[in-house]
Amino acid sequence: MNPRRQLPVILIALSYQVCGLWGADVDPETKNHYRAADLLPFSKATEWTILSLDPMPWDMGDDPFATPAPADGKPVEVKPPKKKVPPEQELHGFPILGQTKVTVTEDLRTVISTLDEAGRRWTQAVAACFTPRHGIRVASEGVIYDLVICYECMRADIYRADKKIGAIYFVTDARWLPRPAFLNGALIRANVKMPPPPRH
Repeated sequence: MNPRRQLPVILIALSYQVCGLWGADVDPETKNHYRAADLLPFSKATEWTILSLDPMPWDMGDDPFATPAPADGKPVEVKPPKKKVPPEQELHGFPILGQTKVTVTEDLRTVISTLDEAGRRWTQAVAACFTPRHGIRVASEGVIYDLVICYECMRADIYRADKKIGAIYFVTDARWLPRPAFLNGALIRANVKMPPPPRH
């Protein structure tokens, strides 16, 4: 095989390994890594808790290159990164900047339907990153369900009772990409601190 033609295959394989998808089960209905039924608690709920998340959970400390090396040649002390907040202030590993409870409107329901649409149209492209800025929590029959959504990296993780049960990988076609506008609107109206915008 031509080495240039091998490169995309190698990159896709590496992406699958980074994201833990190699050998993972694909649902025959959605052809993705979640079941449509996993989204029912969110689409059927009448109340959501919408969360604003910090996509960078670690405080990386001082830039070791910002300070010149000491003249005596001694090594510069570099502080290891540490978590910004304790676990009880996180949603599945990401700091909670704020949250608001809302009555679910038809506009908000499209958040779930567009995620599902983007997942069903997935073409197997995977981003080797996950920097979520939005979360949705619902209670259904006494069980807590969470969606942790990264619009930047085109992926949403689904949790049931703190256990990850699926991941939606989005199609990359701009016509079908989900947008955070309705979630952002709910957070802004509630004066919740917004996450920092994507860097690109």
